[in-house]
Amino acid sequence: MVKKTLKIAIVSICGLLLSLSSAQASSPKKVEVIFTHDLHSHLDSYRVASPKGIEDVGGVSRLATVIKTQRQKHPDTLVVDAGDFSMGTLYQTLYERQATELNFLQELGFDATTLGNHEFDYGDKALAKMLTKAKKLPLLEANIDWQKSASPKLEAEFKKYGLKKYTVVKKGNVKIALIGVMGNDSIEDTPTTKLKFKDPIKSVKQTVAEIKRKEKVDMIVCLSHSGTSQTKTSEDEELAKKVPDLDLIISGHTHTVLNKPLRHGQTYIVSCGAYGRYTGLVKLKQKLNHRWKLVDYRLISMTQAIPKDQQVEKQLRADTALIDQTYLSKLGYRKDQVIAYNPYNFESVDDHYFKPGEHRLGDFMADSYLYALQQAKIKADVAIVPAGVIRDTLVKGPVTINDAFNLFSLGKGQDKLPVYPLVKVYLTGKDLKKVAEIDASLANYLNSARLYMSGLGYEYNPHRALMNKVTAAYLLDKQGHKRPIKDTKLYPVVADMYSAHMLGSLKKQSYGLLNVTPRKSNGQAVTDYQQMVVMKGQREYKVFEAFASYLQSFPKGSQGLATIPSYYNQLHKRKVQKASYNPLALLSKPNRFTVALIGIVLGLGLIVIWVAKKLLRLKRAKFKQK
Repeated sequence: MVKKTLKIAIVSICGLLLSLSSAQASSPKKVEVIFTHDLHSHLDSYRVASPKGIEDVGGVSRLATVIKTQRQKHPDTLVVDAGDFSMGTLYQTLYERQATELNFLQELGFDATTLGNHEFDYGDKALAKMLTKAKKLPLLEANIDWQKSASPKLEAEFKKYGLKKYTVVKKGNVKIALIGVMGNDSIEDTPTTKLKFKDPIKSVKQTVAEIKRKEKVDMIVCLSHSGTSQTKTSEDEELAKKVPDLDLIISGHTHTVLNKPLRHGQTYIVSCGAYGRYTGLVKLKQKLNHRWKLVDYRLISMTQAIPKDQQVEKQLRADTALIDQTYLSKLGYRKDQVIAYNPYNFESVDDHYFKPGEHRLGDFMADSYLYALQQAKIKADVAIVPAGVIRDTLVKGPVTINDAFNLFSLGKGQDKLPVYPLVKVYLTGKDLKKVAEIDASLANYLNSARLYMSGLGYEYNPHRALMNKVTAAYLLDKQGHKRPIKDTKLYPVVADMYSAHMLGSLKKQSYGLLNVTPRKSNGQAVTDYQQMVVMKGQREYKVFEAFASYLQSFPKGSQGLATIPSYYNQLHKRKVQKASYNPLALLSKPNRFTVALIGIVLGLGLIVIWVAKKLLRLKRAKFKQK
């Protein structure tokens, strides 16, 4: 009897185990993904203006808390980044010394990242050196063309570090293939590298085929530094359409905040914006056809409601001390040094990129260039700041050296120190007018070239022909006094190294349609911009220093600090729109573009008239035959 009871018990237990095993096998697989992109060295939290007031947001110490909390609930959470983890704050000054940004991703437990264009900002040698200091983290890039590339040192370091086209990770019972890729626009934004890149979509398609041939995976995720757009079909949408086997695209580069995923076929595209203000969370469940269904999607707002990880904060304090010691001490500053008080909230980075017209902060930044040269007793009539170099904004409250740096964080000088230097060149009056025309005509098509100016003003009619919108251009001082521009006269202009190069390359970029020639004082074209760098004593004058010194020049206010004056809480009519459809307003003072357009229109009109006459004659001939 006992043996019979034991047999029944054993059979029952086996049956229960088999039923549990069967239930597990039939239950759908699930995966949860935490994602970031475009962190741009924003390791500290930072202040933003919101409907709630000034909020402290972001920072890797909060990101550490989010990841730890998520993995406590779901240990198999996938954590990935889609590139541009570096360049944007003072932490980038430690890029080559200790690979600060990449090492934080590794320490926070990321499963993989890819390269963005800004990882190349300091050049191939700097990127190679950074990799020698970096802890191992899967770094993915599928579309480098090694046969055409000419950067052997970087290639060698990539191989040592373990750069791959893809990797496979297992999260619970889910095998996931991760691919990294740089999009075409991102590739165009990497002028400092000697690497060559293959077509991103073809490369991803080939990599997916390789994965399907070699690996047995449940999901394919692409870490794409390509981006999405609100106004046109984007690169990542094209990627989703042309590589339908992708299940999820983490979309970086364009800093887009997607409150809802984009979907093409069975591919989801997600994006959480820039600078770590939001962290993305996506939950997916496998369907019977082995594709994936979205269960939940959230952008976690990285506010003060999320506590900071104190161990990470301790490391950030140590890094801050190193920044002061190795970089800022050479310029006479400290990272957290308060230099002024700001009573206003200025326009956002996106405002400068996408909203036409004049902006207060753009005016302010351009004015600081002229102030710097004035203090150095160097003559300049005009300053130019493109939207492409404006990397941050200012919000109400104390302004630190860190804030000033973040506004102008791009580039590196010939002195190997981070941030572009000021550059003084000469433009003819005719070319100065072209500068105004470039802003009026092209800024809506090439957002990064939207220009903010000091010393130069213009009037424009947005309804006139392209490259003929400006109706008047003149020198304009801060009091609003205008002076005529003489076409043949040379005018001293101050910009940063990026802007000077941009103006000098317009002819090539526009296929000869535009030609602005930066010149020396003797009228000869500049061939070496390093010779035009503005020096501060024996070293390069960095653009953020110009802004910091201008801030410090203001009278003290009630806060006991130099205070930004009300002059910068208003616009100054540097760009004056005079819209009109009046034929005289549209066609007066035509340039060669307008004349060509009129010629084309007239030519088409004549062709239409000729064709109409031909058709009418044929019709009459047929009528007579009847």
